[in-house]
Amino acid sequence: MLANEEVWLDRVAPDVVTALSEWTETAAVELEWRAWLSGRSGSAIARVRTKVRTGRREQILKLIPPELGKLESRNVSLAKQHSPSAFFDRHIIPTIVSEKLPGCSWYLHVQDVGGGDVSSWVPLANIMIDPALGDHCASIIKSVHLEWNAEQPYEHTEVPVNEYVHKSIADYLRPGCGLSTFTQETGLNLEKPDPYVDFSGRKERLPNPLALLRPTDEVIEIWSGLCHGDLHVHNLLVPTKPVIDANSYKLLDLGRFTYNGPLARDPMKLLGSIAAEWLPDLAPDTGLRRRLAELIVEPDTTSETPPTTGYRAVSQRIHEASELLALESGAGHDWPRQKLLALAIVALRLTSQHARFPSIADRRWFFEVAALATRAFHNLDHTNRNQPGAPIEMHRAAAVHELEFDEPAADRSAPPEAKIIQLRPRPHPDVVPELLLQLLHGIDNLSPTSSGERLADIGEGLRALATRLEHILEDAGDTLEVQLELRAVREKLIRMSNAVIAHKVLPDIRQAGEELRRSADQRWTRSQN
Repeated sequence: MLANEEVWLDRVAPDVVTALSEWTETAAVELEWRAWLSGRSGSAIARVRTKVRTGRREQILKLIPPELGKLESRNVSLAKQHSPSAFFDRHIIPTIVSEKLPGCSWYLHVQDVGGGDVSSWVPLANIMIDPALGDHCASIIKSVHLEWNAEQPYEHTEVPVNEYVHKSIADYLRPGCGLSTFTQETGLNLEKPDPYVDFSGRKERLPNPLALLRPTDEVIEIWSGLCHGDLHVHNLLVPTKPVIDANSYKLLDLGRFTYNGPLARDPMKLLGSIAAEWLPDLAPDTGLRRRLAELIVEPDTTSETPPTTGYRAVSQRIHEASELLALESGAGHDWPRQKLLALAIVALRLTSQHARFPSIADRRWFFEVAALATRAFHNLDHTNRNQPGAPIEMHRAAAVHELEFDEPAADRSAPPEAKIIQLRPRPHPDVVPELLLQLLHGIDNLSPTSSGERLADIGEGLRALATRLEHILEDAGDTLEVQLELRAVREKLIRMSNAVIAHKVLPDIRQAGEELRRSADQRWTRSQN
């Protein structure tokens, strides 16, 4: 029996709901919808509760349209065949039903979490405000890249850049499809793209990412292996009880799995999906949005400001984690180019999704990300990137924290507070005062004449900085008083994230900031004496 049919009718056609109801009768299953998890390209994914004679279970159900059903069913089978058994058992939710619905061309997949209880599991999208989001993403990327591919050698081949890009976005290039619609809306030429494009608020012109489709002699070495294919924040489940444990993540929706896909795609797809979650909170055509686009592409070279601290930290950790593959596999000499090209492709695909992002301002922003990634791609040293023996140019923090466990590096040019995977670096003695000054300076600059929305935006960035400081102070000695005052500041900054009461909270934040300043001055005066 199919309960709450009206919920299903809101997402799929009546004939599909009828077919699903018939399936429950044939399978002797009571099926109750609990929550929507995801569902794109016309699919619908839900958390459901099923009841059979032996008891109730909570499971994941996916309804797949006919044009995708056969291929996705095949890919689910391939994922089980190619995955190491230990990885499959720990990180992949087994598909216990994969079949066509009766009297219907749609397909049904049912996935079963061990024990049949998914009530304590949430999509990664549900914990976007967690201060350790960057570390969660880094752990997942490292596992997907290295553990999933542990029993299969990496493959690599050189391909023309334009052919690779065309193949990656071919489904959006047809007349009337995503990019075609976008170029019509914006006056861009898809058939004969100009080499550069202008963006509001930018003095310099940026390379046109559509020009990547033009035939050239440029090639790129693509490293491939086992890939999820659609690794976004709604396709990753993490347990939250008793605490969030990203190391025990589960992969959802393996319909786009491939055993020989580009390895750079999954981490950049995840980064793009996180950016898509952030975007609605930022006003269109603002400096903050432009800065977000820059730090998504190149977090190491984008200056840090209070409003962007949290965003930059997450982007940096994802970039760093993706580069661990280069260290393990030898793909380092061309990995930065693969990563940037993958990000440009992800951004172009998001630009093309007008149904998902009806605002042209949002799709222009993704196009801007694609342009920035294209510029970074072209700016890399052409000599070094094409030499197999060339040195690996990576984010320094990734190399330092992955390879040097006990002794501090001779050159700490990377931020000492950077944290990746499970390695917790020691805080540099100068880091805490510098970050505290940055936090206090940000509080001093909060203006009562700013709008509530503006105060909320700045307050969110300051809150992320305060949270970061709290994590660092956990490893520092004689800082209990500072930690207590810092916690009071962070709690008030959380209240300021509500634009309606931001002005009311402002005096309390200023007072808490002064208490933190006095406590910090006393602590570091003692250390100097």
